[in-house]
Amino acid sequence: AFRLLLERNRDEVLDALKLNWKQNRLTRSRIPLLWIIRILDPRLTPAMLAWGEIDNRDPRVREQVISQIGENLDELLPDDILNLVTEETDERVRFRLALDLSGRSIDAVAERAALIWLLDRGMEDHWLRIAVGTMKCDPPQALVSEILDHWSTLKKLPPGGVDLIAELSEIMGVQLDAKATRSILTRILEFAPKDWNAASAADDVRAAGIRGLGAGAARRGLSFVAIRAELDAAERGRFDDLIRTFRNVALDSQSVVPRRITAIRTLAFGQAAEVVPTLLELALSGSEMQVKLTALDVLGTLDDPIIGPGIMATFDSQTPQLRRAMLDVMLAHEGRTSMLLTALERGEIKPSEIDPTRQNRLTKSRNKELSSRAEKLFASTVSADRAAVLARYQIAAEAKGDATRGRAIFEKNCVTCHRVANLGVNVGPDIGDTRDKLPAYLLMNILDPNRAVDANYFGFTLVTKQGKIYTGLIRAETATSITIRMPEGKEETILRADIDELKTGGTSLMPVGFEKNIAVEQMTDLIVFLKNWRYLDGSIPLPE
Repeated sequence: AFRLLLERNRDEVLDALKLNWKQNRLTRSRIPLLWIIRILDPRLTPAMLAWGEIDNRDPRVREQVISQIGENLDELLPDDILNLVTEETDERVRFRLALDLSGRSIDAVAERAALIWLLDRGMEDHWLRIAVGTMKCDPPQALVSEILDHWSTLKKLPPGGVDLIAELSEIMGVQLDAKATRSILTRILEFAPKDWNAASAADDVRAAGIRGLGAGAARRGLSFVAIRAELDAAERGRFDDLIRTFRNVALDSQSVVPRRITAIRTLAFGQAAEVVPTLLELALSGSEMQVKLTALDVLGTLDDPIIGPGIMATFDSQTPQLRRAMLDVMLAHEGRTSMLLTALERGEIKPSEIDPTRQNRLTKSRNKELSSRAEKLFASTVSADRAAVLARYQIAAEAKGDATRGRAIFEKNCVTCHRVANLGVNVGPDIGDTRDKLPAYLLMNILDPNRAVDANYFGFTLVTKQGKIYTGLIRAETATSITIRMPEGKEETILRADIDELKTGGTSLMPVGFEKNIAVEQMTDLIVFLKNWRYLDGSIPLPE
C-alpha cells in the first residue's frame, strides 16, 4: 500500500496523509504514516506534525515525532523544548529527546540548558546518561561546568549525579589536552554548593570528576600525575584533602563496601607515596574480598618500589583468587615482573603456580630480557624423573585397552577426588567428560599433575590456632571464613579468626607417583575407561 501511495501524485497523497495524521488515533498506523510523510516531505516541521497536541498522544508516537524533527529542533528552542523535558515521563521519549538535543542545534547554550533540565528528572537512568554523553560539545567541558553551576543552586545532589559526572569527565579527559584538563580539574575541585546538607555529597562529585578525568587522560596518553603537578598550592591543598578524606573512608570497616570500593578507586589518583601503604594494608589484611581485590587492581596501576616486595611477602599464604590478582599486580610493571621472575628462578615460587595465561604474558613480554628469562623457566618445568616416567608410559596412550578393567582401576585409585560414571566424589577438576581430550593429554595430567595447575586446584594446608591441620582445596571464602574441601568430599569451614596459618606449596592436590600403583597396561585401561565409560552399558557401541 505504501508503494502505491508513493507512486501517485505527491501533493495529492501528502495532503491526504496529513489529514489522516490529524484524525487518526491508532498508534500502529500513525507511526508508519509519520515515516511516509517524512519521505514525501523532507522539509517536515513541528507544525506539520501538530506539535501542540503531542502532550496527549501515545508515547510511542511522541518518540517517533521527536526522531523525525531532530534536524529542525531549533524551531522548538528554547520554550517548547523546556516545557517538554520538564513534563515528559516516558523513558524512551526522554532518551530520544536527549539524543536529538546532543549537538544539533545552533543555539548550543539553550540546548545544554534543556539537557540539564531533562537530567534533573531522570539522571539515574543509565541510558539517558549515555544519550547525553553523545553530545557534541564545544568546548567539551562546557556541559560539565554548566551542570556544576546548576547543581550549586539545588538543595541536594540529584540521584545518579555522581555517575553522570564520572562518565562525562571521562569523555572530557579523552578530548582535552593537558592544559584544558588542568582547567576543568580546578573547576571540579572548587565545586562546593552552600545549601547541600551532606558535605560528603560534594566530595563524591569532586572525586567522581577526578576519577573520570584520570581515566580519560590515560586513554588519551596523558599523565594525570603531570597534570596534578601543575595545580597551584591552594588547588593542591584541596586535592590532597579530598584524597585524605577518601583514604579514611577506604579504611573504615564500618562503611558499606560499595562506598569503600569507590574510595579505593579514587586513591589511584593520589600521590603514590601517600596512598600505596594504605592500598597494601587494604589488599593484604582485613576481611572483605571485594575490598582486597579492588585495592590490588588499583596497585597494579601505580609505580612505587614498595609494591612488589609487599605483594611477594605474603603471596604463598593467599587464597587462589587473591594470588591471581597479585600476579596481575606483579605483571603490570616491568620492575615487578623482574622481581617475580627472580622469585621463580630462586624456587620461592614454583612455575606451576603461574597459570598458562600469565605464563604467556611473561613469555610474550616486549622486554626481550624478561621474555627470555620466562621462556627458560617454563621450558624446564618438567622434572627429569617425570620426563622419564612419561616416556616409559607413552605406549599406554597408544595401545588399546579394556574400559571394564579400567573402571576397577579408577575405583581403586581415583574415587577419593574424582567422580566418573557415578563413582567417587568431585574434589578436584571434573573429568566426567573427556571425549574431546587426547589420550596423551590424559596421560600427562595423571603422571605429571603439576605441569599446569589451575590455581583453584592448588593443595592448601590450613593450621588452626588450636593446632588442627587440614589439607585440601579452597572451596569457598567469605569475609569471615574459609571452606576447605578434602579428599573423599569432606568439607570444613573455619573462621578466619581461628586460622593460624594458610599456605600452599604451589602444587596440585593430586599426588605425584601413580606409576607406583598403576602398571603401563593398567594405565591403558584407565585412559580407555575415562574416554568411554558412558558406552559400557552396551546401548551404544564402543568407538573403534
